[in-house]
Amino acid sequence: MQPGSNIGLEAEKFVNPELGVATVDEALQGAMDIIAEMVSDNPETRGWVRQFTYNRESW
Repeated sequence: MQPGSNIGLEAEKFVNPELGVATVDEALQGAMDIIAEMVSDNPETRGWVRQFTYNRESW
């Protein structure tokens, strides 16, 4: 995505009720699920995320 773009507009491209993605929220949730699975499957990435969040301290 380009700076200043709207994630909701991007997610609209993936809305397809025939495939079980009826809303923008469902498309975004699906994308987050895919990212979570990719992170959990890769030990190096998991370690980076763990260190990144630890270093941020305040969420």
